Amino acid sequence: MTLHGLAISIAICIATAVPMKAQEAAPLRTVRTLQLPPSVKGAFDHLAIDLVHNRLFVTPEDYKAVLVLDLATGGVVHEITGIARPHTVLYRDDLNRIYVTDGADGAVKTFDGATYRLLQTTTLAKDADSIGYDPSRKLLYVDNGGKDEGKKYSLVSIIDTASDKKLSDIKIDGETLEGMKLDVFRPRMYVNNRSKNQIEVIDRWKGAVIASWPVTLCKDNVAMALDEQHQRLFAGCRSGKISVFDTNTGKELQALPITRGVDDMVYDPGTKRIYAAGDGMVSVFDQTDADNYRSLGNIASGPGGKTALLVPSLNRYFVAIPQHDSHNASILEMETAGVPAFQAVDPVVSVQVDAPAAEQLILSTMSKHPYLRKMGLHAIPKGRKDSVIIANANAGRIGVKSSDGDLEAVKDGKTYCVKRDDGSFYNAKMPMFDAGGRAIGILVMEIPYTSATNQADAVQQAEDLRSELARQIPDLSALFQYTLNISAPLAQKLVDDAMAAHPEVQKMGLHVQAPNSQDNVIIANNIAGKIGKKSADGDMSVVRSGNPTVKKVTGAAPFYDLGLPLHDASGRSIGMIVIEIRGPAAKDEGDALRQAESITNAIQTKIPGEGALFASR
Repeated sequence: MTLHGLAISIAICIATAVPMKAQEAAPLRTVRTLQLPPSVKGAFDHLAIDLVHNRLFVTPEDYKAVLVLDLATGGVVHEITGIARPHTVLYRDDLNRIYVTDGADGAVKTFDGATYRLLQTTTLAKDADSIGYDPSRKLLYVDNGGKDEGKKYSLVSIIDTASDKKLSDIKIDGETLEGMKLDVFRPRMYVNNRSKNQIEVIDRWKGAVIASWPVTLCKDNVAMALDEQHQRLFAGCRSGKISVFDTNTGKELQALPITRGVDDMVYDPGTKRIYAAGDGMVSVFDQTDADNYRSLGNIASGPGGKTALLVPSLNRYFVAIPQHDSHNASILEMETAGVPAFQAVDPVVSVQVDAPAAEQLILSTMSKHPYLRKMGLHAIPKGRKDSVIIANANAGRIGVKSSDGDLEAVKDGKTYCVKRDDGSFYNAKMPMFDAGGRAIGILVMEIPYTSATNQADAVQQAEDLRSELARQIPDLSALFQYTLNISAPLAQKLVDDAMAAHPEVQKMGLHVQAPNSQDNVIIANNIAGKIGKKSADGDMSVVRSGNPTVKKVTGAAPFYDLGLPLHDASGRSIGMIVIEIRGPAAKDEGDALRQAESITNAIQTKIPGEGALFASR
């Protein structure tokens, strides 16, 4: 069947209001309506859920507050005020914090999840709106700027949600961005460039746009969903269609007809369904395989209902209905029907692993070879007995024990490769070596069918990639001791000069976010072997709090261990400095801190900006 014929056949299956086939139940069933106060008027933006405390966060854009609903009672229990124009909410249950994008103020505002007290405001450009979140690295991506700032370009800003610090901006040519999705196992993300009717592909490792895919089968692309298993990206258009892309090739494959005016869309990998909320209707599709979708109809929600949230673990789909006629605004709670019961996934068991060089190597390799679906490096860390994943684009997999299947696949020393039709990729596993040919672990990767002519070709590509990686690994220990290719000549000169001027200092290091990295690392140190090592959580507490730390370390050669925030000459925060002062050189901790502050201030006056640290002397 041609794509045109397929689109026609799907369109015939769609009912304009839903009568469903007699033998089929509707895919959504209304359970109850949660009433909102009469003062809530106008349109809504995105909803969010807190499963720990059973709360639903609702963002009426003109209400200047986020509504907090208790799902047990269905009532509004709080209004988070101080938000000029709320758009999107992220809830981190591990911190019990609420992050809200404020389009009018141009900011992300962080609130305490228990008291609702404002904790931090991270300044962005106006029209801070849609978000993408990387739970493995705790990074928040926010689109902002563009038309509301009077600019022809927009920004995707990267925020560390642990410190509420903006790390960097990615510039995109276009006045309006709408909706984004992160590919968890690839260092990339996809953003709807509504003003140009195209999709921007961003390499998160490089922090740059690497491709633009025109959306030709529909207009006004604002919503987005992603099927990672089958590498299919869905761009929802307000003209009344979903454009389906192959993320391996960037090809636009087909269009699925939906209700016009879509604003929210989601793909549920557990049930293989797509839900697209448009003006008063929810279009639902069942995915039979990567390239075939069966319409389950359009389900009526309510006038103006186009903002929605799927919560698979609750078997619920929530739709925000604006105030209309004599009816107050409300949240329609719907039950998903005709799907298997939700199966909770056991928490991933992992151990603490710190292998920054390995992580950088994997991410840079996947950035260089964007066709790769997944890549992981397994090894036995020093002092351990078991092989674990020490590097993966999905940081949430780091520290997970190597499976029996992984170990069995490579025990003969050969490359294991098998076809996986559900996902259309070759799964390759092989022994990993260092530059000297010594076995150091296991390398696992997935190569899509679109990038390999056959299984033998996939094996050859995998082995070529292994050789490319091996040439960059002096030995196994290097993967745990330092990252690769860190060059900060000016930073090192500042450390060398300060050490020469202050013989009372026995150690000094500068911790800064290196280019093409999302982590703070040691970029300069009087001990060369420390350079490139990822900053420890304890060190990062100084960056997050902005407060110095000092501790006297006793022993045969006592010293004072100090960590201080580091700024450039203009006062901008750029990282931290660690200084160790010999015990006899200071009277007490207060004296040691005063000396360290004096040294730090002298260094800061010589830093024009963060980027200058990586320039030649």
